[in-house]
Amino acid sequence: MEPQREELLVGYEHLGVSAFLLRGLFSEAECDFVLDSTLGGAAPAGEAPDTLRSGLSDAQQRQLRDFGPVKRTVKREEHNRKERLLFGSDALAEALWQRLAPFLRDSVGDGVAVFPDRDTECAPGSGLAQTSIGACDRRAPSARLELGDLALPADFVGEWRPHFCNPKFEVMAYPEGGCFRPHVDANLLYRERLQELSDEFPDFQEEHHDVERLTCRSFYTIVVYLTGRNDEEDTQAFTGGETNLLANSSAEKLMYTNEAGEFEAGRKRIFASVVPERGAALVFYQKGLLHEGADIARAVPTRSGQKVILRSDVFFRRTGDGEGRRGPEQPTTGVFSDGDRAAAERWLAESEDYEVMGDYETAAELYEKAMAVLGPCGRS
Repeated sequence: MEPQREELLVGYEHLGVSAFLLRGLFSEAECDFVLDSTLGGAAPAGEAPDTLRSGLSDAQQRQLRDFGPVKRTVKREEHNRKERLLFGSDALAEALWQRLAPFLRDSVGDGVAVFPDRDTECAPGSGLAQTSIGACDRRAPSARLELGDLALPADFVGEWRPHFCNPKFEVMAYPEGGCFRPHVDANLLYRERLQELSDEFPDFQEEHHDVERLTCRSFYTIVVYLTGRNDEEDTQAFTGGETNLLANSSAEKLMYTNEAGEFEAGRKRIFASVVPERGAALVFYQKGLLHEGADIARAVPTRSGQKVILRSDVFFRRTGDGEGRRGPEQPTTGVFSDGDRAAAERWLAESEDYEVMGDYETAAELYEKAMAVLGPCGRS
């Protein structure tokens, strides 16, 4: 059965910016398979459902039988309380991409183009113009978002086209009291995602040996709800846990905290709230789109009694004007002074501080600056 689409953010499609919900992207059997393969201790869950294997190569179908090792961590910070399971699966990423790609093209057309030195309504005063490639719906905006927050930075100049789903997956389980406070997802380089997998799993090997993937960047986040209500009329075993999309303003720097840094729920401006629905997928633009995983008010210590999601990203590949130009990921020389390295170490430390505070966008920007000097293995 074809997934049912619900628009959550309209009026920004001409920029390549969208958010939508796909009901029924995964079946109950497919949700169970992912849960068994991860929360079940990473033991082979048996043959994947036929629907999940459809369209995959023989090698990918074999890989889908076992996700391999799963790295488990537990977050207990005030802003981020959950259990996180990290694993890599090229086969699952391909299956997800085959289903998602047609719906994403409805929002961004063939991709997103960023041009330098042009007047634009997108980011006044920035000198940048951003537009989707072939998707120009100009409906009245369904939410107030600052255009400058959504605009991609100067080193993104060029045409970016959707290319693949991230094979580095996260399964996140939220028990009673679990939450993820308002934050923005960063547009990370694919090679940074691979580096994380390599650090955690030395034996990890990507099935597609495509060097062009390394400089691709994530533009959209994918959240698949593995537990939750079965439909809009159903009641779920846990209470709370909505994914809320929030109005944001760079001028106000809204993170919904007071001067002491304490979270104040009453300050939130929610424009779309998604109740976890089993098998549904939330897909949304990353740059500048503030969102949260609301508190789990009540849950039971069983698999179906807590909120569990599968998270991935859509990576875009740069083509055309921007291809080959130097950005932070492509320095002109591999020789750096001691001062350069000292500055990079400082940026790296500051990145960690911002991550602790929940400002993931700033953390990612500082991390990328540092890695342009240090490289994946260059930290002293």
